[in-house]
Amino acid sequence: MAEIRSLKPDSKVQSIVGDQSAPHLFSFLEIDWSTTNYEELRYHLERHYNVPSTEHWGFAARKFRMLQMYFEIGTNTAHEAWGEEEMSNVAAHENSPELAKKSDMTVESEIPKQTPALPRVKLFKACTFLMRVATTNEPLICKAFGTIAPTLYEEIFWEKLAVLEREQDVSINVLSITHLTAQDVVFFIEFGGHEFKIRYLQWGTLIQRYVTEDNTHV
Repeated sequence: MAEIRSLKPDSKVQSIVGDQSAPHLFSFLEIDWSTTNYEELRYHLERHYNVPSTEHWGFAARKFRMLQMYFEIGTNTAHEAWGEEEMSNVAAHENSPELAKKSDMTVESEIPKQTPALPRVKLFKACTFLMRVATTNEPLICKAFGTIAPTLYEEIFWEKLAVLEREQDVSINVLSITHLTAQDVVFFIEFGGHEFKIRYLQWGTLIQRYVTEDNTHV
């Protein structure tokens, strides 16, 4: 049977926030915050209640950005279509007389027509990870949306994982991979002391629209 815990604060928290003399269940609305030692309270909550510290969130954010670097596909469409060198040349000479003489139609014709058909995957923070309310013993929830089938993305996942470990000199433990339906798969991994729960969903219409709108603001 699950243990039902009282909502009243423990003696340490009570001593930090002061004696509120509340006869009923504890509520943060009943605390006189003017007498509260915030630093001591935060330290106590971090140590005994798995409340993440600022450093914890910063470290998790850096790990998430690394996952984005390797597990996203085709989200920077312009750079993939033109190539890094070509994009650099265009940026450096976009105001040159030679380029100014070209018509809009000519410039558009140089962009590969097959670009919209390229596979794309975009990774987002979600739920308690996005809101920064997850405790340190909870997985950090992420959602990935893409245009390719989950079975194919699983193969890509293993390839990207090997590249990430090799290039960044890190170790990632794959705890489980679960196919929920034909359209989605869940990856449960441990990375740098954090557990990430990544759910990939095949949703081509959504991600095509997102990438198109995102690139119009670059």
